[in-house]
Amino acid sequence: MEYDNLDNFFNDILAVQEDIYIWGTGVYGDILGRLLDKYERRWNGYYDNYPNSKTTELNGKSIFNAQKVPLKKGIYILSMRNYINVYNQLRESGVSKEHIIMFSSKDLYEQMTKRVIESDEFTQKISRFKDIHTKERCLIIGNGPSLKLEDIEKSKKLGLITMSSNMIFNCYERTSWRPNYYFFTDVMGMRSVFAEREKLLMVLKNCEYAFTRTDGLLFDYRNDKDIQNLMYFDFVYSKDEENFDFSEDCSKQIYIGYTVTYAMLQMAVYMGFKEIYLTGMDHNFSVEKATKDGNVIVDETVQDHAKILGGTKVWGVADVYKITCAYKAAQLYAKQHNIQIYNATRGGKLEVFERINFDSLK
Repeated sequence: MEYDNLDNFFNDILAVQEDIYIWGTGVYGDILGRLLDKYERRWNGYYDNYPNSKTTELNGKSIFNAQKVPLKKGIYILSMRNYINVYNQLRESGVSKEHIIMFSSKDLYEQMTKRVIESDEFTQKISRFKDIHTKERCLIIGNGPSLKLEDIEKSKKLGLITMSSNMIFNCYERTSWRPNYYFFTDVMGMRSVFAEREKLLMVLKNCEYAFTRTDGLLFDYRNDKDIQNLMYFDFVYSKDEENFDFSEDCSKQIYIGYTVTYAMLQMAVYMGFKEIYLTGMDHNFSVEKATKDGNVIVDETVQDHAKILGGTKVWGVADVYKITCAYKAAQLYAKQHNIQIYNATRGGKLEVFERINFDSLK
């Protein structure tokens, strides 16, 4: 069953007598679970092909690894926008099409979010960052295996304004460098990394400002009086993921590009940087979708993250094809607005941006 109207979906789902499972534990799996609770509709749990091993529950419901736990009888609601692979997986497993629910309109996902989250009061705070760095240079630091501690140190000596993300704090004990701005957008990653409030407080203490999405776990801290430098933005999908949108007003929205780097690029441009450098962007993952068809490729010999950051694995599956499309959109926007984006990564597979030798930076 495919829905293009949210009210019709809830009218029908409230009448269902069978067990209900949500497929997918990403942001919209979370939102759907919260909506079902809001409508007081009983449901039974989650299935996911690539669940976070550290998270066994979401919204008080169990998360079943679809690759290890047999499917149970019931209705499956697919929470992802690109659902065809999961739909085929369920059909091949013997689930009838009448027992699979999808959403044909991408707008429905934003409607779901708005029914759960009221964010305007908080996202407007982003406006204070408009054009505050028009005469400075920015270095966006990725977590790829090519990242070196000495490169991080050099960025400090060069006086570059730095943006970083995710597990970068794992190197803090070995460097006096700290990022000006820190980003975290991966919903599944948040649940494991920031399960304890103390970890978030440590991260916030070690940057000027941190940025995150309104539809993630960290939005729960929006009224915490001890947390003043955590900024929230609405994270939305582009209408066309072959030609991604690039935000011109980050206080209204930042567009999802399947990598936190795309959010950082949009914010860097919003802050007024005209010269942006990337490093640690290897653009190569152990589990990834490298082509448009969405087939998953696994290569355990590939290292996802730098050893200086703990060499951790990615959360979920890296959609390299869509990430590349997003980078192309960023490059197009930059050229149209007289902005230079250079890839100073040591090696790696990212070829969208002009290459520059990191050692040549002065």
